[in-house]
Amino acid sequence: MTQGNSGELSPIEKLDEMSESLSQAIRQGDESAVKRVRKFFDNLTDSDLAAKTDEYAAATVMRECGLRDREMAVALFEGRLQPGDDAGTFWHDGYTDIFLNNWCVQYEQARVALAKDGGYLLPYKEQFVVVQRGFIKLLGLDANDPAWESIGYDAVRPRDSAAYRRLAVARLEKFRRDSLEHEQG
Repeated sequence: MTQGNSGELSPIEKLDEMSESLSQAIRQGDESAVKRVRKFFDNLTDSDLAAKTDEYAAATVMRECGLRDREMAVALFEGRLQPGDDAGTFWHDGYTDIFLNNWCVQYEQARVALAKDGGYLLPYKEQFVVVQRGFIKLLGLDANDPAWESIGYDAVRPRDSAAYRRLAVARLEKFRRDSLEHEQG
């Protein structure tokens, strides 16, 4: 597995690592790992899972992370998404629904809200949301991380791609921790 110049995994490499870990757990007969896959593939037979373990593990990890597929992940993490493209729910969490956030249909509206009220601009499917510190903390991220300032507090069009990738990997780590807790509990 290759790593970026800093020796840290890229978000795509982190997804690959998470997928491989799930594949290994499935091959070792870990029932909680199999349940994770079956959550997304109801009619999956044991023989189909055995024949395509890597593919099902990768698809499961993508879905757990709020991503439709690898193409969406690459577009999101490499800055190829255009405002209005489906960004999935990677920068969202069910627990964050407790916050009142500024939702915008157009990126330009979200930029105005960010400039006016401060916060953090995140993509959500085909929309944009400006959130505050508590939302970021519930995503498992440090709201004081200097990477936020480096990206201009904008995860849609980040100014610094390396800082954005570090934040994305930190978010993936939260997904990984959550899936491990789910398996153990």
